[in-house]
Amino acid sequence: MDPATAGQSAILVSVSPILTTVWLALHRRDHLNGRQWGGLLAGLAGISLVVGGSAGRFEWSNAIGDLLALGAAAAWVWYSLAISPIVGSLGTWQATSWAIMIAALVLAPLTLFEAAHHAWWHSVSWEAWGGLIYSAAAGFVVAMALRGRAMYRLGARQTMPYAYLEPVSAVVIAAIILGESLSAIQAIGAVVTLTGVWLASDSGASK
Repeated sequence: MDPATAGQSAILVSVSPILTTVWLALHRRDHLNGRQWGGLLAGLAGISLVVGGSAGRFEWSNAIGDLLALGAAAAWVWYSLAISPIVGSLGTWQATSWAIMIAALVLAPLTLFEAAHHAWWHSVSWEAWGGLIYSAAAGFVVAMALRGRAMYRLGARQTMPYAYLEPVSAVVIAAIILGESLSAIQAIGAVVTLTGVWLASDSGASK
């Protein structure tokens, strides 16, 4: 069986807000009303439109890739729930630093061999190095720190629905900066996603 497509994986990874809500409901008796559940499902539907509008046809027979993507979503949920009390104890930046260092120690040995035998280091442009530094700093470290702080200050149920905005923002930014086309289906999906996030959040919940 072949791995899942990039678009299909993006949709499956985006189920993390729903997995978080189910976990909270089962273990902490956290209650969501119908409007908030509708917002979560609408957000997932919007992501399907955004990603499906550019990824084309999905092959649902790719079971291994599907399971890996769902595993990634579950791992993201676990990390988001685990980092919250650590941020409360150590502070935002210290907790984030420890998490990144532990991840580096685990993952670095898996990449060192391939990196050492890369024959084209001299051909990597300065734009590529700049993009790497930016993504590592702003796109990873700062983003992880802000997420951990939000999980601690606002809670998982209020924070996780905003994960739906990641693929939407990627498509919109690519259209603005890189000139990639944004189809009507993707635009509709973006609106549906934003509506879903609003409904799932406390600001959109009925009192």
